[in-house]
Amino acid sequence: MNWQPAKKQNDYVQTRNKNFSPPTVNQVLQNAQKMIGPISESPRLDAQVLLAKIMKNSRTWLVAHPKSRLGAQEDVQYRRLVARRAHGEPLPYILGTWEFFGRRFQINPSVLIPRAETEHLVEEALGLLRNNRSVLKVLEVGTGSGCIAVSLLLEMRSLGVVATDISLQALRTAAQNIVNHAIGDRIDLVQTDLFSGIRGQFDLVCANLPYIPRKVLNNLQVGRWEPRLALDGGEDGFIYLRRFIAEVAKVLAPGGSVVLEIGEGQDEEVRSMIRLGFPRAPVRISKDLAGYNRVVVFET
Repeated sequence: MNWQPAKKQNDYVQTRNKNFSPPTVNQVLQNAQKMIGPISESPRLDAQVLLAKIMKNSRTWLVAHPKSRLGAQEDVQYRRLVARRAHGEPLPYILGTWEFFGRRFQINPSVLIPRAETEHLVEEALGLLRNNRSVLKVLEVGTGSGCIAVSLLLEMRSLGVVATDISLQALRTAAQNIVNHAIGDRIDLVQTDLFSGIRGQFDLVCANLPYIPRKVLNNLQVGRWEPRLALDGGEDGFIYLRRFIAEVAKVLAPGGSVVLEIGEGQDEEVRSMIRLGFPRAPVRISKDLAGYNRVVVFET
């Protein structure tokens, strides 16, 4: 087999020689790994996941059938996906779905890719909510794909949730995930900026807001592919966190709680912001699996 880049600069689909014969699973995986290797920490895994998608089989099946041959259309489709990955496009966007809190969510470049550290936010929120057996109201600010709100609703049947986002495209993605998980009767989606126009009081308010400083974001690969609207925290990284903490009291029920995801090294500044607005509130900051201070919890 001979995979050669097409001559046009923007055509990343690989061309075949005239003596082409149907390639085997092992052949295409080896070639794909070479192409993906320069931009991925897990080229073998990426290659297998993409081929499993095209062949509608599991990675285990691929390993067990290395000499199975791809059909002509499967070969073309696989080359296109591999070319996208080799160009740097994140694997979750190519797949169109990603797992979060043990469930699969539809995603696209209008929303952030769900990450393991954000599952820690869900765990902290559930820990607070499960201490109260009554029907509770939750507000999620900046819902994106809806993975946080949907996860909370599926874990606790006694919740009602309002989920907001400033991005209409993100809300459309969240709406699709709500339909897919059949929880539309317990959640309302609202397009707004933070708390603008939000009525009522909530027992818990949670958010994963943009918190990456702009200069830092400009040098990160994540800023090339994922929505800057969901990442850019302004010059110091605190533009939205500062507003959130200053305004959250107006939507909190008496004794309500707040759960916030923050960036590395932001814990002390966020703690100071909370002390200004909630001087008597106990503040707890917990670490993610990588050991970084990741989630801030305070109760009013």
